[in-house]
Amino acid sequence: MKKLVHVFVVLGILLVLSTSSAYASGSHNHTTYQEATITEIEKVTSFSSDIMGIAVQNVDLEGTDGKKIQLEETSLPKVLGEQLKVGDTVILATSIDQNGEPFSFIADYKRSNQLLVLVGFFLIVIIAVGRWQGLSSFIGMLISFFVIIRLVVPQILAGTNPIVAALLGGLVIIPITFYLSHGVNRKTTIGIVGTLLSLFITGLLAVFFVSFTRLTGFAAEESSFLQLYTQGTVNMRDLLLGGIIIGSMGILDDITISQASIVERLRKANASYSRWKLYTESMFVGRDHIASLVNTLVLVYAGASLPLFVLFVNQNLALAPIINHEVIATEVVRTVVSSIGIVLAVPITSAIASWYIVKK
Repeated sequence: MKKLVHVFVVLGILLVLSTSSAYASGSHNHTTYQEATITEIEKVTSFSSDIMGIAVQNVDLEGTDGKKIQLEETSLPKVLGEQLKVGDTVILATSIDQNGEPFSFIADYKRSNQLLVLVGFFLIVIIAVGRWQGLSSFIGMLISFFVIIRLVVPQILAGTNPIVAALLGGLVIIPITFYLSHGVNRKTTIGIVGTLLSLFITGLLAVFFVSFTRLTGFAAEESSFLQLYTQGTVNMRDLLLGGIIIGSMGILDDITISQASIVERLRKANASYSRWKLYTESMFVGRDHIASLVNTLVLVYAGASLPLFVLFVNQNLALAPIINHEVIATEVVRTVVSSIGIVLAVPITSAIASWYIVKK
């Protein structure tokens, strides 16, 4: 019954968030999108020689509303054009040119069905292995996405400082997902307190080192597009800081809950342990956890930036110019600051758990 109560509480919170007036629409983007199916490809010219060449095609499409659409002399990226075929479902974009005339183009493939299959397979696996806890964790993941998309991002677009919006999002995400995934108990409460404190420290470190290293937030290509679409209303450096804060939350969940659980089990195994004994014993396990998670964090960021690393190495650049490039420097700051927050979360949570559990 308690589990059902938790689910209904979460659903109620989602309902409140879904009706939030803070949601902002993309008023700066006049491009509209619709699904369409390719019915005929009338002509395909030869590709240009370079790897990023284009294919010029006459394409007939049918929209979801049954409307026939013909795109004449459509320029397509070579990578997309080589695979485009009759029967494909694509995303058709319609925009306005400089003369105020509408024009349409194929923006990308439709991939939502394939992604739903992947997510469905993921859900089956976590339920089969994790049972109720796996399902509740999946629901927590959906809540995190929901809060970020419907609360954090609209607040940023509405003019709220991205750092403040990220911290407010954390105050919503952390208690809901923690209690949903780990149950309403003292271990989870300790984990929440440890996570919030560590997240606050991570935020302070991020603010200092992003300013200290003079990062602008424009390292990623999408930053320039966002600045254009929002007409400069979003501070890109603060957006970078907000991203670091949000990115740290998931890893901190693992660290803080594990440390609180370790202290709780040690106390049950030996009720004579003092606070200091509980703290020192839990830190032995915590140090192993730190080593594993910091290495994992580095590999995750390296994997996400692998094409960039290959590009720099291919140019035979020295190490110093590579590190000084803002794209790389941003990832270094993001990784190191998050790692410091993770490391500090272990003694913080262990100390809170040792004090609170002995007291009770």
